[in-house]
Amino acid sequence: MNLKELQKHWNQFGKINPMWAIRSDRADWNSEEFFRTGEHEIRSILHLVQQTGFPLSMGSALDFGCGIGRLSQGLCQFFAEVSGVDIAPSMIELARHFNQYGPKCQYFLNAEANLRLFDDNHFDFIYSNIVLQHVEPVYSQTYIREFLRVAKPASMVVFQLPSEQVQYPLDSQGNVSFHAQALPKDCFRATLQVINLPDQLFVSSPSTLTVRVRNDSRIPWYPYGLKDGSNQIKLGNHWMTEEGKIVALDDARALLPRTLPPGEELELPLVITPPTKAGRYILELDMVQELVAWFKNKGSATTHITVDVKARPPMRDVVFSDSSDKAKSSGADFQPVMEMYGIPKGDVVDLIKKSAGSIVDIQQNELAGKEWISYTYFTTKEKT
Repeated sequence: MNLKELQKHWNQFGKINPMWAIRSDRADWNSEEFFRTGEHEIRSILHLVQQTGFPLSMGSALDFGCGIGRLSQGLCQFFAEVSGVDIAPSMIELARHFNQYGPKCQYFLNAEANLRLFDDNHFDFIYSNIVLQHVEPVYSQTYIREFLRVAKPASMVVFQLPSEQVQYPLDSQGNVSFHAQALPKDCFRATLQVINLPDQLFVSSPSTLTVRVRNDSRIPWYPYGLKDGSNQIKLGNHWMTEEGKIVALDDARALLPRTLPPGEELELPLVITPPTKAGRYILELDMVQELVAWFKNKGSATTHITVDVKARPPMRDVVFSDSSDKAKSSGADFQPVMEMYGIPKGDVVDLIKKSAGSIVDIQQNELAGKEWISYTYFTTKEKT
């Protein structure tokens, strides 16, 4: 999606549940716990920078894709001044609300494909994590060039970006392995059991439930698929009215984290998003092999749970301005989505070198999930 669309989606995330949108491993953050993760992350990343032997100046820092300030508040513990930049007005408003450092920490709304609000050679440290993966490569490449423009000579730029999706396995002849092929008809068999369901569910507010999945087929299920994502086996869910009318056919997905042999079980977290209107609904859980079939359509039993979805209460710890409340109500039925993108590692390295940067270190991580190969790039701007 282009930047205008991206802003619309992330602005809505900022109104619904910004802490989950930023750290989707939980849906019930409170501000204290949420910002503590930012402090821990900044300490960890600065320790990694220190391990490279790079002499880092602690003057000015940039938090790109700052959201509500999780990382920029952590940066304030180490740097003399910190700037946070985000595309979403709702996120910037919340970042200013949560700012504990006064003028030392400044937040800027930026919906442009550049960082022209900052001069050349401005920052000693630039950090961006789990942000560029949601931006189309045509824009993320420009932002990387901009990082190196606004960075001071001999400064440090650290950013995370997926490279490519995990490749499906090939056999010795170079053909697609049976691991990634469609399941035989009689192997679409599963038993699903909800281990924990949140006490309360609110309209459009993501919540995490845990589901025990058992492979009731005669063959192993592999966590692989084809390059386009087809044939991957995942847990998913639908929303229906009490009468069985579909409200949301596709809501969430959770990929198998490992091979699941016949008769064995594992537990999967599934982040569900209830419908946009309060009421009583049926939550249907099912397995799916992507672009092949839902298990239900092959004869497997699904799990149904009746749930009450309530009107969304005011967000904990947050007070919106009147203008934000007005915008919030006007977009109540808009369901935002997160897109995922990657740039091959070699292309990123070439881009850095062409932008007056040099690689200090590259570390692989799982920050983009198990479906993606992801890296954190430690880059310095060459002295001019």
